Amino acid sequence: VFAVPGVHVLRLWRLDDGKALARVPELERLRVLRVIGGASAAQLNALFDSPHLSALTALHLDNNRANDSTAVLLADGRFPRLAELRLRLNAIGNSGAFALARSPHLESLALLDV
Repeated sequence: VFAVPGVHVLRLWRLDDGKALARVPELERLRVLRVIGGASAAQLNALFDSPHLSALTALHLDNNRANDSTAVLLADGRFPRLAELRLRLNAIGNSGAFALARSPHLESLALLDV
């Protein structure tokens, strides 16, 4: 998929190895990432440790198994351009939602769907 230089939206129907994907430098081209259903919090957290995702403006994680630790990672400043964050049907509780809502690093965020 990364052989095509114009790709800036990626929809993953399955995330098997977030750590391996996190090492792919071509992730820097992405503006929108959609992980569609079933990814564990550990896989998502490993992916979000990538230094190559800072240009994301939209992140859609509906119907996965993201949890409060995932929300804390998303709120810590690694996604400064993020304008849209969708986290419906995950395992994020009050502490994760508060971390996102109160984050000083998500200044561009216009949509938070938890």
